[in-house]
Amino acid sequence: MCQTGILANKLGQQSINDISKFSVRVFAQVVATGHMQGDAIVSSDYAIKVVNILYYHDEQAAINEIILINLFTG
Repeated sequence: MCQTGILANKLGQQSINDISKFSVRVFAQVVATGHMQGDAIVSSDYAIKVVNILYYHDEQAAINEIILINLFTG
């Protein structure tokens, strides 16, 4: 599990755009959640950044992402 997070972080550093960089960070933080629950919050923050980049100035898309995160994280 730790090796997966390290590899994901290396991939994130090599990302060619913000969408791929933040998407990899979402994955890396999800993997790290096994070690520390606070990483789930960081993962959701990165997921919202990805949505904000994909749907620039679309407040409803960001709200929908927050709702989905709350559904899955309780």
